[in-house]
Amino acid sequence: MAFAITETLEGFEWSHNLTGSPPKFMRLPAVAGEAFTKGEPVVLSAGRVTAAAASGTDIVGISQESKTIPAVTDNDADHLLLVLLVKPGDVFRVNLETPMEDFTVSSLTANVVAAGTGMTVATHDDDCNGSPMIVYDGPGKGQWRIIYDFDATGYGGGAAYEQACLIDRPFSPNVTTASKVMILGAHTAPGGAPGQLIDFGGVSIKNVNGADAAGSMRVISIDNLGEKGWMEVAFIDTLWNAP
Repeated sequence: MAFAITETLEGFEWSHNLTGSPPKFMRLPAVAGEAFTKGEPVVLSAGRVTAAAASGTDIVGISQESKTIPAVTDNDADHLLLVLLVKPGDVFRVNLETPMEDFTVSSLTANVVAAGTGMTVATHDDDCNGSPMIVYDGPGKGQWRIIYDFDATGYGGGAAYEQACLIDRPFSPNVTTASKVMILGAHTAPGGAPGQLIDFGGVSIKNVNGADAAGSMRVISIDNLGEKGWMEVAFIDTLWNAP
């Protein structure tokens, strides 16, 4: 079994606002001829909304309908798109497309979980330092821990103990060799290139809606990622709240 989303969302879905503010909707003129998908982030272009590019900045809001705008520029109702404006404090639920690593536990001690040869991306020491490890199936399902240190060759004990992750504290109940875990990202890719880290400081892992969140969002919660396949995020680079 590989990681699979068990609760599929429509792109970015509004969850709540940290200050208790209700969601705010507005119909905005959209770029002529463009096809929009419900749940995708949008930005302004020459006074009209258009889909945000990967790693997009100055996010205006989230499209609330799937709609193709007529090709001729106009301001009638057919050229307006219903948008949920992204305000400071808004939190959204969004699915994760795929984790960086996905493997069955090969061996373990109280604070070390090893993949053996199960990892394919993180193959250098420290690749996973600071990344969340989440149990998505088997004993310990739903729990997550932060990886303090990653040792590609392990801390001794043979092949089963290679690709070892030292975690911040033991799982409770602990994982077993029947547990399946995922790691969401790495500081460095093979060879030392910049990696894709997802943690409470930033996001650069793509979601199912195709939006690369590098620099534009922050993770609020991953508590539901292991069981349901979605996390909670907040936009920090919006039209109303640019960093």
